[in-house]
Amino acid sequence: MAGEYLWVVLLMVFGAWLLYWRKKRKYDRLNDHGIEEFGSYLEKVRADAFNTLLLWVGCVCLIAAVIMLGGE
Repeated sequence: MAGEYLWVVLLMVFGAWLLYWRKKRKYDRLNDHGIEEFGSYLEKVRADAFNTLLLWVGCVCLIAAVIMLGGE
């Protein structure tokens, strides 16, 4: 029982950290005028794809933690 709570907490922390990291990556790319800057179009596409991956994995971790918590 205590081990399951540990997994729930770890999943929640990991999911929240991924969502935070996603927002921080986006914030770090902003210039003084609030516009994201990229060296090329490919760099923008890669950054957006990685941010989407972070969003999905973070949400899946949080949803899995809630389901595990509700399953008890």
